[in-house]
Amino acid sequence: MIKGGEPVSLSLIETILNSEKRKRVMIFLSDGPRDMETILETLKTKRSALLPQIKLMEEKHLLIKDDGVCELTTIGELLISKTLPLLSMVNFFDKDMEYWGSYNIDFMPTELLKRVDEIGNYTILEPELPEIFEMNRVFDEGLRRTKKSIIVTSIMYPDSMEVLHELSKTDIDMEFVTTQKILNKFRTENYEKLCETMESGQIKFFIYNREIRFPAFALNDDGLFLFMSKKDGTFENRLLLSRTPGALAWGSEFFEFYKKDAIHIQDMQHLENF
Repeated sequence: MIKGGEPVSLSLIETILNSEKRKRVMIFLSDGPRDMETILETLKTKRSALLPQIKLMEEKHLLIKDDGVCELTTIGELLISKTLPLLSMVNFFDKDMEYWGSYNIDFMPTELLKRVDEIGNYTILEPELPEIFEMNRVFDEGLRRTKKSIIVTSIMYPDSMEVLHELSKTDIDMEFVTTQKILNKFRTENYEKLCETMESGQIKFFIYNREIRFPAFALNDDGLFLFMSKKDGTFENRLLLSRTPGALAWGSEFFEFYKKDAIHIQDMQHLENF
């Protein structure tokens, strides 16, 4: 970096983060020493562009280059081990910061919120106009394709009970955590279908007596589905979808957080006496 004709010394954090090339080199070398040809090929860059960055990292004692092989120093290894989690979290939010900045995320259990980047790559699906007040089509299709599904929800769509009733006639294995208010509404508006759904044994209903501070979450063979409320409390039916292994593991822990404090409703009599 040059300022007023004089070179400006970079701090260690600037050395690592202020250059995409330097950052990528250190991340690549975190798995072990690599020769220059492998580094150039992997980073898809030219030797003339990379060598000045390598030289700077050598001067900062972040790596050593010996006989064409680059390796992180002990200091370099320590710094990149602390930097990688930060980069992972930054990259996760940076993919759609407008979305994350507009929605409440403090409903997530603290430990899972600290590891939310484990969800990995994700897509934000905007509802088509007919879906604004209906079940998201991708979500609905995912439910119908799967053999096992776990759900936590504080909302119901006009066709929610109908969908559950149809699914109960398949070989699906579903655990459905919701509020007493929603189950009572199912009972009032769709008594026979709720009875048949419970009796099928394919869908197990649970009542969560504390507040569920987000619209809906589901995890199944098709991925992780998450609906969140905006900071002003409104719900737009926008869906976060992730199909990574990390999302499946994170989502499983998320569901267990709610299920452990929920009460399994055995049958209609149990619901009526609840």
